[in-house]
Amino acid sequence: MKGDIRHAYVHVPFCRHRCGYCDFTLVAGRDDLFEDYYTALGIELKRLAQPIELDTLYLGGGTPSHLGPEGIRHLFDVLHDVK
Repeated sequence: MKGDIRHAYVHVPFCRHRCGYCDFTLVAGRDDLFEDYYTALGIELKRLAQPIELDTLYLGGGTPSHLGPEGIRHLFDVLHDVK
């Protein structure tokens, strides 16, 4: 259907430290919050009426790579498991 949402942005609000020029919403040095973030993201996504097929998924933040390879994998598991 024309006009369907085909792109999404997921904000990953974590960084090792806040850079002096940064004005983004983030938490620095709080890796202990990763699991809470995954849980909250999953809850928020389940509020959608139905799963969405995307052409593009943008990750931003913060520093999404700060999650590390396992964290990125976990993030994509959360995104994929929305039903």
